[in-house]
Amino acid sequence: MRARFDPADRPDTGGGNFLIELLVPEGMDRTEIEREFPSLPVRSVSDEWLGRKNGIAGYNRMMLSAEFYETYRAYEYILICHADAWVFRNDLSAWCRRGFDCVAAPWVRRGIYDLPLLLSLLKSSEQLPCPTDDAVFLGELSLSGEVRRIRGVLAMAAKAKEAGFRRLFVPAANAREGAVIAGLEVYPVENVPQLVDHL
Repeated sequence: MRARFDPADRPDTGGGNFLIELLVPEGMDRTEIEREFPSLPVRSVSDEWLGRKNGIAGYNRMMLSAEFYETYRAYEYILICHADAWVFRNDLSAWCRRGFDCVAAPWVRRGIYDLPLLLSLLKSSEQLPCPTDDAVFLGELSLSGEVRRIRGVLAMAAKAKEAGFRRLFVPAANAREGAVIAGLEVYPVENVPQLVDHL
């Protein structure tokens, strides 16, 4: 492995205290890495997570593991930068100040989460200031902004009612299914502009 990493190039911390360390799978010979990057700490993690044993599936398990995040419990934010990634701008402090819980590429896409993700984006960017704490949003978005039918609305509506939510926003094609659960206001949504009008 050949790489260039100069700790002097680490991001401007803006007064912060950022730890930079390298992760390697257990059992890996660290000699070359420690010679190449003598000033950086190197941490071994389970070879179930990193390395050839489980490939990307192991890495994905690490990203979803409470044990991994427990390791960095003392830190408010974690930036995970892959060895094949380039960092073009020095914006780490700026991203930390924005207060997002997660900035990342999406996991395996499930259309059912399109509508709640859109709502989160609109609210975090202050484009949609209305309260939504009492509402559940379900639906898959097409590229034209139409909200498509999904499966499992009846079960999710029942769970929403059980959890104390009062409003349910679902694809128009699923509205009758959601309305089976008494005590929920069901809003049929055909497209994004209609969703915004409902709110």
